[in-house]
Amino acid sequence: MQTYQVPKYKHGYTFIELLSVILIIGLFLYLVFPVIKNIIPKEESGDAFVFAGIIEEISRYAIEQREKMLLVLDIDTNSYAVIAEQKIEKDADGEWMGEIAFTQIPLMFINAQNSEGEVSSGLIIFLFYPDGSKEYGKILLEEIESGDIFTIFLNPYTISPEVIKGEANFEQNYIF
Repeated sequence: MQTYQVPKYKHGYTFIELLSVILIIGLFLYLVFPVIKNIIPKEESGDAFVFAGIIEEISRYAIEQREKMLLVLDIDTNSYAVIAEQKIEKDADGEWMGEIAFTQIPLMFINAQNSEGEVSSGLIIFLFYPDGSKEYGKILLEEIESGDIFTIFLNPYTISPEVIKGEANFEQNYIF
C-alpha cells in the first residue's frame, strides 16, 4: 500500500513573485506620474507669471467688452500700457496723439516679437480681438530679483499665454 503525503503549503511569496509585483507597480507609476504631475497645479510665483496673468486679463477683457485691445510694451523703460483701440487718436501720418499711461513692472524686457517682426528696443504692440484670439507673439524677459529668464508665448488661439523658463525659439518648435 502506497501512502501519499500532502504537500505543505508555503506561507509567503517567493523572491521572483515579489520582484515581478514591484516591477509592475514601478512601471505603472513611471507611466502615470507625468500625467499626475501635469494635473496638479504648479506653484506659479514670480513677476513673469504675474505679467502673464495681466496678459490673460487683457484677453478676457477684450472678449467681455467686445472691443479690440492693444498691449503696448516699452522695452526701453520696462513698462506696458493697455489701450482700447477705439480710444486711440492718430494724426494724418498715423502716429499716436496724446500721452499713453505706461505702468512700470519689476521685469526687464530683453526683446519681443509679434507678427510684424522682432524688436530689442522701443515700442511693440500686441493685438487682442473680441473673439478671444490674439496676435502671435513672444516676449523674452528677465526677472530683476531672481535673474531668471522667461519666454512668454502668446498663442493666437488660446486665452492664457504660455510661460516657459529660459529662452525658447518657437520658429523651430512651432509651425505657423
